Amino acid sequence: MKNKSIVFSVTMHKGCYRHIQINSSSTLYDLHSAILDAFDFDDDHLHVFFMSNRAWDEDNGIYSPYCEEEEHHSNEYKLSDFHFAKGSQFLYIFDFGDDWRFHIKVLRTDDAHTGFPTVIKEVGEAPEQYPDCDDFDDEEDDALTVHKPFVSMDEVVQPLGGQALERAELLNRYATSAINLYGIITQDDFVRIFNEQNDDKTNVDEVFQTLLRFITIENTFYCFYEEYIVHMLFEDNDFEDISALEKQIATKPRFIPTKDEFLKYEDEDYVDNPNYFAKLRKFLENIFGETVSVLNAYDHIKYACAHDFSTNEILALLEEYDLVFEGIEQISLFMNLIAEAQNNCRLWVNKGYTPIELTSLYKQQPVKSRKTGRNEPCPCGSGKKYKKCCGK
Repeated sequence: MKNKSIVFSVTMHKGCYRHIQINSSSTLYDLHSAILDAFDFDDDHLHVFFMSNRAWDEDNGIYSPYCEEEEHHSNEYKLSDFHFAKGSQFLYIFDFGDDWRFHIKVLRTDDAHTGFPTVIKEVGEAPEQYPDCDDFDDEEDDALTVHKPFVSMDEVVQPLGGQALERAELLNRYATSAINLYGIITQDDFVRIFNEQNDDKTNVDEVFQTLLRFITIENTFYCFYEEYIVHMLFEDNDFEDISALEKQIATKPRFIPTKDEFLKYEDEDYVDNPNYFAKLRKFLENIFGETVSVLNAYDHIKYACAHDFSTNEILALLEEYDLVFEGIEQISLFMNLIAEAQNNCRLWVNKGYTPIELTSLYKQQPVKSRKTGRNEPCPCGSGKKYKKCCGK
């Protein structure tokens, strides 16, 4: 990790986090200082890093240099010593009395150095380090407890059993199904869908605490971003693509299947219209043979169709697997099959609807608006020009 920098996501609680870029040659003590600066805390207490991500793990604590009775100190370890992989997580605790906890995750490494640790993204207002207690009655001062708006990781990882475990697993299944089908969903919408399909209702607080447990101790395909539950793919681009998807889905209705059908989307490879992709696979195998390259290309193309890749991007995928058509006729047949599959594929940009389904909905419920130009994007959300889609 020499001559590189690392971008960490440092979270205090739901909706309050900072992305910090720091050189890999910096020490854990430098990271400690950067975190306190990012959240506007005074450095007037001891701290500890638990690289195992388990609070008060006796074998993995790296403490403040001022903890002379401890063996390992944060100024003795460079970040490069840990060979961080993307997605690695660890815990930083500051002030052993107030027990401020910061959950740290590696977002990415970067070849560029940064002169000083830099906050490259800031979301949410940090709580006051020493909140003003004047609003409380003097009689209560001796028993005053300052409530911190975050979930203790000790609470998150407590073992579950019986009905509690069964319910937690159901919420996890719903979350996985939702992000596979929609890409992103607000926690409020998630609660609404769950409550419509289950007698035992939930709420945002239960959803957050339960899903945080799975995010922390398991390799989930989802994570939290602001008010959303989002697919982990968005993390690859530092969540920048979420705003674009928000705009695309803003006015569209949401496809919500029955409970049994909804939970089938827990399998990221589930397709409820498999015939269109079966024809596509058979076409490729007839031309190029039943090879590993064809199978891998087919899986990649299925992903591309589900995520609204352009025609040129899909053709480029074939070239990556050394699959090249011999003439325009083969290309034309292939692109017709791609168009058929895409038109019947559930898309994130359509809130789970296929382009054909959404077109049908718009035709059933016409909206008064200006006339769409023939060369403008089709309002059905297919990504095609109006003249080549609903304007035929």
